[in-house]
Amino acid sequence: MSRMNGRGAAWRLRYFWPGILGLLVVFGLLAPGQALAQTLTGTFVGAVVGRMVGFQYQGKPQNDWAGVLKLKLDNGPELPVFCIQIQVRVRTGDRYRSDGSVLALPNGCHIRYLLDKYPASTANSADEAAARQMAIWVFSDNVDPATIADAKIRNRAIALVNEAKQGPCPARRTEAPDLTLEPPNASPSAGQTVAYTVRAGAKDAGQAVKVSVTGPAVLPDTGGQQQQVTLDAQGLAHFRVTGTGAGATTVRVDLPYQLGAGTVFSHLDSGAPTQRLVLAEGRSLTASAIGQLSWSASAPPPPAPTQSATLVATQEASAPTAIPAPTRRPSHHNATATPAEQPTETVVSETQATAIPTPPADTTATPAAAPAAGGPLPPVDQAATAAPAGGAVQPRPSSLPNTGAADAPTGWLIVVSAGLLALGGWLIRRRIPR
Repeated sequence: MSRMNGRGAAWRLRYFWPGILGLLVVFGLLAPGQALAQTLTGTFVGAVVGRMVGFQYQGKPQNDWAGVLKLKLDNGPELPVFCIQIQVRVRTGDRYRSDGSVLALPNGCHIRYLLDKYPASTANSADEAAARQMAIWVFSDNVDPATIADAKIRNRAIALVNEAKQGPCPARRTEAPDLTLEPPNASPSAGQTVAYTVRAGAKDAGQAVKVSVTGPAVLPDTGGQQQQVTLDAQGLAHFRVTGTGAGATTVRVDLPYQLGAGTVFSHLDSGAPTQRLVLAEGRSLTASAIGQLSWSASAPPPPAPTQSATLVATQEASAPTAIPAPTRRPSHHNATATPAEQPTETVVSETQATAIPTPPADTTATPAAAPAAGGPLPPVDQAATAAPAGGAVQPRPSSLPNTGAADAPTGWLIVVSAGLLALGGWLIRRRIPR
């Protein structure tokens, strides 16, 4: 028996718990969709139209006020409502919150039919309003309409109940959109642009959202402070706000929607229960979301450079690339080198204080073309002849490379000519027979 119990426990652990975990995953996936509804809050105001009605409830005589009541939404309009919880009292000032659809309650479809077919605004008399309330209590609290003392109200209530039992179950929106604005707060600099995203959900796809800004800001897509954007298939829309100066800006988005009859309102304070109410007529409402921007002053531009700073910058920039004026290469017959021209005053170079003679150039380099007789010689490296600071003439190097003088190749020509003559004579002697 214990072995069987052990096998049964192992079987349950193996097959039962994975199913439970699967259900938890499904509920977790469904939870975000259910959390998209925005909660509406309001305060009970009082009666609109109706009268006192006598009837029997649970075998006891009852005398209650029946008719249309009024609930004031926070930052919204007043809504007509009916009672759907006869045994709980309601008082002026009681606080309420939206609590889903009446379809979640027993006989919710019948109540929804009456609210949809006979909106509260069409109850043009106290008797009619009272008869509608009594018909709703038949479905929400099991009141027997045959016990209603007033014949006119009794007959009308019974007719409404019979019609609702045969009628369809209308589908209406009973939840406000969960409208959000991202980012809710930001602190950019004046002149910058902030990108915004509006989220409302797929139920509001294709709806137009009104965007408005205040203070030192503009909507760059329109050039003004108001704009309309359309929600895409996922219920998203985008817009931009650009700051025009330092200060505070309020960004507001408004989404109109239709809240259908049948929305349930329950007590907001769990410590102070009050009678449950149901929206007695569909209303056009507006969901809003607000963001705040705090624009800071933009960074000041760098100061303009002064004249002296410009001169120094010019000197430092030109120092590495300044090239002194070229001088003519001295003839080997001159004993004194010609002083170089002095540089301009805007050039600041420390290398002029100590001149370093240029080493002889590589004799394997291609020599420059010789100038015409009596013409000027090509320029040479200025460092070899530049005058140091103070005007003193640099000493001339002991020898100059033979890379451009007119008489440089004379010795080599004599040697080569003599060699050729000797070779020619030797060949001639070999060809003369002896």
